[in-house]
Amino acid sequence: MTRGALVGDASGALTTAVALLYAAQVRRSNASPDYRFSVAAAGHPVVGRLYASLQEGVRPGPPDEGALAKVSFAMDFPDSLGKKLLGGFRRGRTVGDAHELDLGVLPLVRHHESGVLAPAAGGWGAAVDVGLFVLVADASPGSAGDPGLDSGFDRLLTSFPTGVPPCVLLWVLAAPPSPDLPPASAEQARQALGSANLVRQLPRTAARLAAAKQSPPSFYAWLEPDLSGGPTRIVRRQLLEAGGIEPKYPYEEFLALFDTLAGLAG
Repeated sequence: MTRGALVGDASGALTTAVALLYAAQVRRSNASPDYRFSVAAAGHPVVGRLYASLQEGVRPGPPDEGALAKVSFAMDFPDSLGKKLLGGFRRGRTVGDAHELDLGVLPLVRHHESGVLAPAAGGWGAAVDVGLFVLVADASPGSAGDPGLDSGFDRLLTSFPTGVPPCVLLWVLAAPPSPDLPPASAEQARQALGSANLVRQLPRTAARLAAAKQSPPSFYAWLEPDLSGGPTRIVRRQLLEAGGIEPKYPYEEFLALFDTLAGLAG
């Protein structure tokens, strides 16, 4: 099993990322019996509240960082390399620690004096045995990036004496992007866009990843705003495979993200 961490600003885009990651896994597990996931017991109340907000058509407000830190997703990928090698032995079905990926949430909070974001509890040691990172950042149009988040990511990635673990970028947008956003399958165009976002929004992190010879893949998440209902309302849709009502968001982006995580964890 690989231990991963979803890292971001506790008061910003991280909440949307956690909520949509849960929603996408609910939909995928309902649509495909081969995909299994679970949430750590302590995190159930947190993701339950976030998901309820989405189903009600309300953009979820951020819980405190202590609550977010309790969330952890145990993810079992049906087509992982481990399953292919082990044939009929279905890992992750009965033994909790046999899941391919345990993706916890590492919320960062802003230091009032320096403005740098850092873990609220446990310090940087909270990430010492993490084998991959999903770095969450706001990439809304016109955003110039967050120097405090950039410094926090940079410091996090320098805390590994043996080298930077594999990283994935999840960009959270305040509204849907322009229609010309390349699909995740257009790898070259997507990589160019992600690299440009990284250099513009998180220059120190970009330099750190470049030094580690990493060109991390980028994925994009957003909630479709309900323009008739005010700034906090979001569009909902009826989908049987989602278990009923779900928000309108780019589900395909999360499917591509899951495939990438399966490859890194396998």
